[in-house]
Amino acid sequence: MRFSGNGFLPNGPNDHQVHMIIYLQVAIISQALIFVTRSHSFFFMERPSVALMCAFAIAQLVSSIIAAYGDWGFTQIEGVSGGWIGIVWVWVSSVSS
Repeated sequence: MRFSGNGFLPNGPNDHQVHMIIYLQVAIISQALIFVTRSHSFFFMERPSVALMCAFAIAQLVSSIIAAYGDWGFTQIEGVSGGWIGIVWVWVSSVSS
């Protein structure tokens, strides 16, 4: 991704970092969806079990590590910086709440 006067732009139609940003967003949303689907009322009214929270935390840690360091030759992804990971986390948190 490159910065222009109007913001960040992808490096063409097949930017590998954009692929990674989309991967991280999908991973976070799909794993967080369990908290919404398991509750009978608002998701923040019922506390999930410790095992579920630990599994969620580990899965999020692994997906964030993959987003930061996943730069494998057989894929069309490229690791992104911690700043982009933070932006995705803030975006997903603000959209899903």
